[in-house]
Amino acid sequence: MERLMLSQTEHFCVPVDAEGAYVTISRQWYEEAKDKLAAYETAEEQNRLIMLPHVKPKDTVWYPWCGKVTKDYVSCFMFTNQGDAVICFSGRDGVKFDEIGKTVFLTEAEAQQALKDRSDTA
Repeated sequence: MERLMLSQTEHFCVPVDAEGAYVTISRQWYEEAKDKLAAYETAEEQNRLIMLPHVKPKDTVWYPWCGKVTKDYVSCFMFTNQGDAVICFSGRDGVKFDEIGKTVFLTEAEAQQALKDRSDTA
């Protein structure tokens, strides 16, 4: 297996592409990045790290509603008193993050497909 990093005295060489190009990083930067990654991994193991969906306020989302696909906009993110992470929309109640891709969609085509799938099973 090819080494991921070549160690030098105060720097590391890290491959950046398939053609063999390397970038040099300082040992200090490497140590800080390693410690930060370890902190994230620890938080993830303790269920204290939340992966946000790929949306931000003002992004467009779509969802099936009353037999058609409805367009809406992300208005905010919040946490409920129960600790659930929720995405809020301008035209409806919020949904938990894990509902993205299930009941609320990032593309109109995904929402149309979900609507079709629901009507096929009904």
